[in-house]
Amino acid sequence: MDNSVAAARLQMLANVSEKRPKAAQLRSIIDDVELALSAGISRQHVRDELASLGLDMTLNVFALTLKRIRRERRHCAQSPFPVPPEIAPATSPEQRENPAPAVVSKQARSEKSDASVFITESIGLPDDWMTAELTPAQIRSLTPTQRRARTQAKTAQYFPNRFQTSPVVES
Repeated sequence: MDNSVAAARLQMLANVSEKRPKAAQLRSIIDDVELALSAGISRQHVRDELASLGLDMTLNVFALTLKRIRRERRHCAQSPFPVPPEIAPATSPEQRENPAPAVVSKQARSEKSDASVFITESIGLPDDWMTAELTPAQIRSLTPTQRRARTQAKTAQYFPNRFQTSPVVES
């Protein structure tokens, strides 16, 4: 099999618009659609222009497809596997005390091809991270052990166990 011929045929097939789904056609021109919408053009006018060019869909289908494409783009931007920066292991006392997960370097990532290794960027956590309000990025950066401890601490904060004895401090 000739790879260059196969690549050329597949590229030609991808460019033929009548064989592609409408969502795929809209996805390929989404930047131009977003530019027109951000310039103040109504969805109806954008949809009418696309219909005149051969991409005919109802306004509801256009709005729903636009919503799905935006959600896909947002989801891709918040990928749980970002490319980590090259960072040396934490050596300072402040970095060792920070409960945030460590960053795995590209070299370590290439050595470990196990899918269970999650690559996360180091995100600083506040001192009261177990009960404080955290940003979504901070919550995603917690390890499973930290998540369990946080859940137990929040549960104990809101639903104290009256039968559990607290340590008595003698003076």
